[in-house]
Amino acid sequence: MNIPNPTKSALHRLMWITNVKQFFPDKSPEEYWDSYQQWNRNRTDYAALYRYFDLLRLRSERPDSPAGLFQNGILISFHYGPYRLLPRYLIALGIRLSILASADVIARERDWYVNELQKANIPTDTLEFLDAGAAMVFRKIIQANASGRLVLVYLDANEGQLNAQYAQSVDKIKIPFGAHHFYWRSNLLKFALRLGINVGVGYLKMDANGQNWQIDRITSLWDSRTTDDKWKAVHALETLQCTFQQMIRQDWRAWENWAYIHVYNDDEQPAPAALSAKGSWFVPFSIRDKGYLYDIESRQFFEVLSKK
Repeated sequence: MNIPNPTKSALHRLMWITNVKQFFPDKSPEEYWDSYQQWNRNRTDYAALYRYFDLLRLRSERPDSPAGLFQNGILISFHYGPYRLLPRYLIALGIRLSILASADVIARERDWYVNELQKANIPTDTLEFLDAGAAMVFRKIIQANASGRLVLVYLDANEGQLNAQYAQSVDKIKIPFGAHHFYWRSNLLKFALRLGINVGVGYLKMDANGQNWQIDRITSLWDSRTTDDKWKAVHALETLQCTFQQMIRQDWRAWENWAYIHVYNDDEQPAPAALSAKGSWFVPFSIRDKGYLYDIESRQFFEVLSKK
């Protein structure tokens, strides 16, 4: 087996184009390349926005409060546009915020937020992080809601997997998107519905002039016209999907996760012949502490699992 030694940027580009190709198979090679370059330029622009709009500046300018925003409950958003500005906007609006995130994200960003809160003369308890992997995370969400905090959740974080067990899990919902699909976790919605917790969905949206990003209208996921929990859940899922589609239609290249979603195959799809074919080219790489092989011929990813 011949194994090239690609650079990190080349692997990044390879993953981006491979993932996008699953959902938009009809685009030309030129469109994939041009879109990838625009996606990269977006990331550079967003980094500049993060540096410029710190908490002190946002607090002095005080952004407009979006329609439908509530003080406590759960706000679902996506890794779209300069999404790291969203917590800053909410804090600048006077919201006491809890961010549900993975342990590595918390370790990376906690100190930055503490410093920003202190510079803006905002009480440090305005913001707290909730470890999404902690055993008592749902109890923490209940406590945050009871104390008048808004819990911010990025729903589309690491939602794709390579193994069939992930897709078959009872807390996953298969979401059609373009020519393919991915999965969302449904346990948070079920939990909130059972306890009567407010849940809304919103994201940062470019204004009509194409100059500034603003918090879009917050849409409630619960249909107040029915008391049937089953139909409330259906309405919530429809609203989430509709919001996601609207976001993508605005500018699909502004969604950060194109390079980071894991590619998976339908359960009924047979194992590709490339796994046993002689002379196949596989690109080894790792991301998020997991090892993968990328089959150039079949354009598929395979996770490398170790037996302990």
